[in-house]
Amino acid sequence: MQIDLHLSPREVNALSRLDMLTEAIDCVERHLQSPITPEDVAAHCHYSLSSLQKLFRYTFHIGVADYIARRRLTAASRALLET
Repeated sequence: MQIDLHLSPREVNALSRLDMLTEAIDCVERHLQSPITPEDVAAHCHYSLSSLQKLFRYTFHIGVADYIARRRLTAASRALLET
């Protein structure tokens, strides 16, 4: 049985943005304990910083740098609660 998926250009674009966001978040998560900048994340994911910033602002209502800072604070607070 073969399933034929016909995606509209809009659906393809949405999947592309989701892939981009997933890759960027994975990069941030892997490097929470090391110095990482939005430029580093964009370069690692092979995206422009401008595109990445727009996607983060659209999705999370904050920029990449703020996302990184908030994730670090969350990780630190969890570590304090576990001690």
